[in-house]
Amino acid sequence: MLFICKEDAPISMFTRLVGFMAHEGVKDVPKQSYGVYIIQYGFKEMVKAMVAFLQAQQMSHIHASPFIGLSCDESTDRTRGKHLILFATFLKKRKVVTEFLALLTVDKCDAASLQAIILSHLETLGVDLQKISGISTDGASVMTGEHHGLVARLRMRIPHLVGVHCIAHRESLAVKDAAAAFPDFKIIDAVIRALGEIVGRSTPWYERFKHLQMVIHNTNLEHQGLYLIRWLSRGDAIKRLCSILGAAIVDITLVSQEVDRTVTYIRHRYIEYGATFGGGMSKRLTKFLQRHASGKRSIVVDGMDNDGSPCTHAFELSEEKLPGHKFGGSMSDCEDLCSAFAKDMVANVEQRLWDLKRMGGAGLFKVECWPKKAEVRERRHLSWLASNVALFDHKLPGVNQRAAELELKTFVHIMKNHRADDDFNQGLAAMLKTRDWPKSYPNLMALWQAMAVLPLSTVECERGFSRQNVIKSWLRTSLCDARLSELMTINMLDYDMDYAEIVDIWRKQKMRKQAKTVAYETPLDKGKSAAEDSDEEIAASEGSYEDDDDDDDDD
Repeated sequence: MLFICKEDAPISMFTRLVGFMAHEGVKDVPKQSYGVYIIQYGFKEMVKAMVAFLQAQQMSHIHASPFIGLSCDESTDRTRGKHLILFATFLKKRKVVTEFLALLTVDKCDAASLQAIILSHLETLGVDLQKISGISTDGASVMTGEHHGLVARLRMRIPHLVGVHCIAHRESLAVKDAAAAFPDFKIIDAVIRALGEIVGRSTPWYERFKHLQMVIHNTNLEHQGLYLIRWLSRGDAIKRLCSILGAAIVDITLVSQEVDRTVTYIRHRYIEYGATFGGGMSKRLTKFLQRHASGKRSIVVDGMDNDGSPCTHAFELSEEKLPGHKFGGSMSDCEDLCSAFAKDMVANVEQRLWDLKRMGGAGLFKVECWPKKAEVRERRHLSWLASNVALFDHKLPGVNQRAAELELKTFVHIMKNHRADDDFNQGLAAMLKTRDWPKSYPNLMALWQAMAVLPLSTVECERGFSRQNVIKSWLRTSLCDARLSELMTINMLDYDMDYAEIVDIWRKQKMRKQAKTVAYETPLDKGKSAAEDSDEEIAASEGSYEDDDDDDDDD
């Protein structure tokens, strides 16, 4: 069962797999007469037991963590169902970890509805809301609205809550804004999309593209598309384009009329006549593929004419600047382009990440950031401490700024004595061996723990939605939301399974269902003798319970 869940296999495979094991005579496979244990319903019962075990293990660590951070994002699945995904960041065995918490069904995507769903789920899990130090979102107005956004509403219940607009999203937007000022970069996107249209449209085209790559000894055979809503893929798509560009040049010239339909924009603006050797060459050649280091040179490629006869294609490479572009193809132009783009990108990053200056006080817990001179270090530490306390609006539970200032002087002295010049965690570990730091410095400890679990990105949420789409594929579109959440929990939480405890949980679930069944027994049923029940009747009764959410035929 665990293997099927981890490998994202359909639930219906369980029945076939057990049948195969029984046919092969595998020991301890349930008897065919006990059908409840080898059908999909039995599998789903055990899945619920495994999820209950994993959630109990996870919640034991979350409850033990002094502070918690949340990351949330909303999206839709393949059937257009709206979901809100939650990840929790907490301290686990003295390490900061981020784990999948829940996939929640959303009816409305307004801030009030999202707040109600999140608070209801956290209260169901028994999470103390005052332990939540921060929450990261994607920056949408429904999340970060100043007065009525999700973060603002949650702050009414959690006064010290720190809202973070995902750094990865903002960095991506900064790069996108910088690239918009350079039309040279638009060509790259055009090439990627055009290549996707050509290669991904049919299997024969893909096979031909694959063959061309093998001819030129290129083993990187996969083209990667460019997705507007999945900003994580843009860098990978551009890297992949560079690796397959040789085969792309050949393939584009051979597609002829189909290129005219799929890349019309490129054809009209960037393709012109090229030189021909041996006849049969395409009359159009993309200027964005023309470049050279000095003078002019040619790339000669063996091809095939329209009638199937062999021919030769010649590509003339030049440094000529395209119309409307600021830079040409020379090395100096490329260097100027990179320099100008880097300056714009840095300026945009600083503009979009303006609020991160609030977190500059984190240097207090990074020994390598400490000034060497004692008087400078003392002033800097007090400034950092004040910044950290203000980050939580002076309302963080267990932290008093005046008491923390008194603890700070002794704390710094001991950290320096433990030779923690390189690593704060190393110095802290050395201190823990000699004294009880949480009791000696309770205010600093609480402040450090609250900042350690602050989530700065929603990248984990993006990866969680990618896993959701793998589990709920086009062949499993009827998978219900409850089952999808259960399968994601098993797939994404990595805890050692105690199968004896899982079976015990499963038995208790069975007992609760049996109790419900007994409550509706008729007098005639109560009068039955236990001796009249055969093994087959017992098995049939066990298999008669209805599954409350058994609406997911994912075969």
